[in-house]
Amino acid sequence: MKYQEKIIKAFERLGYIPRTGQVEAVNSIIESFIDENKSSVILCAPTGTGKSIIGIVSAEVLSELSGNDSSKSSIILSATNTLLKQYDTSFSQKLDGKFIMLKGANNYDCSALSQPGQPENAESCAWYSMVKAGREFEDVIENHCNRCDYLNTKSKKNTVRHLTTNYSYFFIDRMYTGKFEDRDLLIWDEAHLVNDLFSEHNAIHFSQKRLQAMSQEIAETVKITDLAIAKTLVSIAADCAKKDKINEKNYQQYLNALHGVYRYAKERGVIEGDKALRSNNMSSYTKYSRFTKKYEGLMCKIDDLFKYSYEHVFEYKEDECSVTIKPVFVGTMIDALQAGPRNLFMSATVSEEFITKTLNLNKETTKFIKLEPTFPKENKEVVFFDPLSLSYSSLQNSDTLKTLRKNVVKIVKKHAEEKDRGIILTPSFKLQNEIVSEILSNKLSIKLFEHRQGEKLEHVLEAFKAYQGDSAVLISPSMFEGIDLPGNLSRFQVLVKAPFPSLADKRMKFILDNHPSIYNAITIMKMTQGFGRSVRSVEDFATSYCLDLNGQRLFNSSQNIWKNEFALRFTKFL
Repeated sequence: MKYQEKIIKAFERLGYIPRTGQVEAVNSIIESFIDENKSSVILCAPTGTGKSIIGIVSAEVLSELSGNDSSKSSIILSATNTLLKQYDTSFSQKLDGKFIMLKGANNYDCSALSQPGQPENAESCAWYSMVKAGREFEDVIENHCNRCDYLNTKSKKNTVRHLTTNYSYFFIDRMYTGKFEDRDLLIWDEAHLVNDLFSEHNAIHFSQKRLQAMSQEIAETVKITDLAIAKTLVSIAADCAKKDKINEKNYQQYLNALHGVYRYAKERGVIEGDKALRSNNMSSYTKYSRFTKKYEGLMCKIDDLFKYSYEHVFEYKEDECSVTIKPVFVGTMIDALQAGPRNLFMSATVSEEFITKTLNLNKETTKFIKLEPTFPKENKEVVFFDPLSLSYSSLQNSDTLKTLRKNVVKIVKKHAEEKDRGIILTPSFKLQNEIVSEILSNKLSIKLFEHRQGEKLEHVLEAFKAYQGDSAVLISPSMFEGIDLPGNLSRFQVLVKAPFPSLADKRMKFILDNHPSIYNAITIMKMTQGFGRSVRSVEDFATSYCLDLNGQRLFNSSQNIWKNEFALRFTKFL
């Protein structure tokens, strides 16, 4: 291997002993960037590979080869603050002073703005305004701002060697503020989520109810002194309630009008916030600061649509009197998100076609690397048990629903007798309620943990993990990703129905109609993620069941590049 010596030294600097295959993986990444002059590498690496270590070692080696060994090696992006914390736990101590975690301002306390009984966070940070005001705020800056964890962390973002942050924070920076300086390597972890996260981030939404609330909020916060602004809000709110009044032919006119409203609110908020700050009225400043950021953000989303002319869908929902405009893919906006010459996209479930299409990557300068499975496939058995052809319409059939309910109970009963614990993945709370009813009516000797609609999954998940009994089952529609149930916590999992994206979502309907292979890829990736919740190490094992014939067809198709990671079995009997 060409770069083996440098890679091993990088592992030593980080204090890690490389696992099987990690040195080879890093070498392939470095060769792609350096020798093949690729600007993007897509790394599809199964659970247990150690993607985070592979990513940061790759950055270390690239920095050395680039002659930039002192700073600005990588930015590592994660989907959630929980994953950020995992990175921080793994690397902050080993890279003493060379690795920091930066989260959104609302995750940090602000002692300067807080009042007795009214704690505030750094989302309304007044540091910049106070610095501009000069000596007037010297004491506040000295006693509060100079000791602020958020400001101190932010001050290091362009000097620290490795920085990790979440996608939301990064999107805001790259699209609006542009304060992150370029790095040798930008690492996109959980890359299969990037397109959906960005689409939600840039979605434009307004409704009659929301505009009426905005009208009241603006009037109460900064007053509406401009009659045209007041009339615009009233008019658009009224038109939202009229079917087909706002449509695909004229919605951009409404967006232009709303942009004027948002700009007015933002500018008035800045003026009032400055007055409150100079009057040392911190609680009022906090209110105006949040108000200003809210309307500035709404304004920027409309700016992005007009600036980038991205492919999008328009949707009007009559029952909600609402309008939504949402990007289909990141597309051409990927250029605005770049933070350096090289990108590493990492996920256990990501395909070359999916990433290049949704993120508009140049195939000539993109390399796809798929690592071999690290877990024995015999430990990850997938059983297609007497599958039914399930769809929204077929589930309206009482006989189909009855058979499906009974099939779930057969599986749960089998594992209850073996004193196993497991999980049931449902497509909706409605179907979940049907299954829960069947389990309870059969009086199985198993403890049932039900994730109820409106309840946070983490609460019922903690209770399930803490349960000291033998057989137990946790049921939820929200466990396809980000849930770790190693060892005896889960020995079986039931995928009731293949998680095809809902076609009630107009964006997904557009993707199916225009990019059917991408629609299928989304479903396969989610199934693969779901089947991975209960096998978390080489020694771990669990049986997964799929009860959907459409899921069987898709998972067993040539488009599924991950099926060699599982032992597939087809049966009508348990």
